[in-house]
Amino acid sequence: MIVPWLRIFWRARDRSILFIATHLALVLYWGYHLRIFLRHRALFPALESVFQPNIFVVALFIYCFYNLARAIRDQALDELFKTTRYGLVRVYAGLIGCLLVISTIPFVLYLMLSTLLYTLAGFNFTPLLIHLIKACVLYAWLSFIIGGMLGVVFGIFFGARRIAVYGLTVGLVLLNTAFTDVPFRIPLLLFGSSWAENFLYSVKDFLQLVPHDIGNTFPIPDIYGFPMEPVRWGLAVFWVVFCLALIGISFARTRRFRNFFLIGSMVTAYVAVLLFSYRGSTLAMDRRVESFPYADPIYYLDKGGPDVQQREPGFHVEAYDMKVTISNELHAEVKVTVDNPDLDRYDFTLYHGYIITDVHTESGKVPFTRDGDHLTLGPLGGAETITFRYHGKSPKYYANAQAITLPGYFAYYPKPGRLRIWDSDRYGYVINLSPDESQYTVTVRSNLKVFSNLDGHDNVFAGRTNGLSLFAGLYDEVENGIYAEPTRNDRPTRECLRRAEHILDRVYTELEQPVPALIRGFSEKKFFQVPRSFGLNSNTEDVVIMSDHVTAQSCGSGAELARSIIMTQFQAGMSAENFRFVSQYVDYLVGIPEGAPVDPPARLDPAKILSDIQEVRRLRQQSASSTESGPSAESMRQEELTATVLDQAARYLFLESPQKTKHRRRFYDHLTSGEGGEPLDFIERALREELGE
Repeated sequence: MIVPWLRIFWRARDRSILFIATHLALVLYWGYHLRIFLRHRALFPALESVFQPNIFVVALFIYCFYNLARAIRDQALDELFKTTRYGLVRVYAGLIGCLLVISTIPFVLYLMLSTLLYTLAGFNFTPLLIHLIKACVLYAWLSFIIGGMLGVVFGIFFGARRIAVYGLTVGLVLLNTAFTDVPFRIPLLLFGSSWAENFLYSVKDFLQLVPHDIGNTFPIPDIYGFPMEPVRWGLAVFWVVFCLALIGISFARTRRFRNFFLIGSMVTAYVAVLLFSYRGSTLAMDRRVESFPYADPIYYLDKGGPDVQQREPGFHVEAYDMKVTISNELHAEVKVTVDNPDLDRYDFTLYHGYIITDVHTESGKVPFTRDGDHLTLGPLGGAETITFRYHGKSPKYYANAQAITLPGYFAYYPKPGRLRIWDSDRYGYVINLSPDESQYTVTVRSNLKVFSNLDGHDNVFAGRTNGLSLFAGLYDEVENGIYAEPTRNDRPTRECLRRAEHILDRVYTELEQPVPALIRGFSEKKFFQVPRSFGLNSNTEDVVIMSDHVTAQSCGSGAELARSIIMTQFQAGMSAENFRFVSQYVDYLVGIPEGAPVDPPARLDPAKILSDIQEVRRLRQQSASSTESGPSAESMRQEELTATVLDQAARYLFLESPQKTKHRRRFYDHLTSGEGGEPLDFIERALREELGE
């Protein structure tokens, strides 16, 4: 029955012409993005563009197979074939067989293009090739099969009611685009509750047939790739089985078989919804409140003000014995050995997304209280070890069957003390590291090859550090002791790290300051390049140097890495308003803008800068005394002039001035002294002193 259906499909001009035209347009679209790829060699941005329009191919399959199935009812063929044994079964089996053959055509095209991009990119990373093949199977072949089967179901149950079918198809297409961002946000804006938004996005996730929404501005992290968690495959299987059960209802000849298929479809739907509810850690990168870029900033904003005042623990963790299982989410059993077992109170910090199920010592269970990220235990009764059992997830630092990003400064395991996780002033995660190293023994149960800063193999690690980092996914050791996403164009090299350390040595020598102990020799430590997306919701994670390893978002050049490292030394005492000036100061320190000599006629006049500072102060006074409700002309002029003054002052003081070395040293002392104050005060003092006023 497959061949007759294939003939019917190709002889129907409305379907065959539309099918061919769509695929020709798809090939032209791919050709355009292939040119862009050949220019930039960025694999995943190109693949995002390749897969985005496949929701329209899904809609094409719905349309084509809806019309094929409708033809059966229009010609009353269903009643005719019911008169023969298994007649209607053979008809629909042939129709499904036709769908399998037709859907293979675009699947092969997707597979060929993905393989071509992989080859042109010059990668030799088998896990990536396997990932691309799986993406083609899930998001091309299975999605098109599901679309065709939905078309058959629509043809059976809706018949000639085209408006209903086309309306459902348009709704499905819109659910696979960023169109939902605005309407799904309305309940939150009206009622101030995110429950309705979370429910709507859960429905969207359940119906998701593409790996990346059309219109989504957030890039796919290279370490994660296209979302293909087990729940995604389970949903694909559900839609296939569910559609088959609904089709079975139509050709059942007796009430007994009809009830069998009806119950089967209901049970399938129930199981799918149940498993979907326990999907665990998944990567959500869109406009929802619980997505990676927004979840934690909104959570800590809702708590109001600073999370807590940090409290010293009064004890040190001598050893961690960790058994971590990573499946749909993180499950951990962590045994902590403390150096002071006689305290009345023990404070620990564990990210609020992890649910604690048990805390006990060798003597039995220990009562505890929990408040957000913090838990407090009572006396241990002389016991030296505490065992924590917990499970859960973080929207940003995901840990599931597809990828793991757990940096050592994040509290995914209990850290001693009452620590802050989020810093609202700096808009970023607090880098929580112990001042002393602890002994770690770690066993990770995962289907992924896990990379850690500790020595080990087969996902078993041991050693001493002040922060345990675990990474896995589309990740590899790209050079001895250097770990990164192989698809990145800015992969770090040991030479780049040494160049950065050389620049830092020069900078601190010029400043007549000792190189901080943590920075000294960092170029020979293990180096982990974290996803670029870490910077989407945090200003504090550009570079983090731990006792035995370094994490960094990028390493484009030694100067850029050195700049990021110096900025981390200053950010703790930096307000948002002087970030611009400090950033330029660091640029001049490491030599980023010194590509060409300054043309003497173009040199800035320090007296003119002083005059502009006085004008800024005058405009501030006028703006403060203004009675206008909105931004006044004086305030807008003041903001523009302030930005100009800061730019010019940084250029003159730290690059053009004959006393630039003196100014650089003094500003470093100013930053590290904790005096605070706005940059204009320092600029004015420095310029007046230089001019002898």
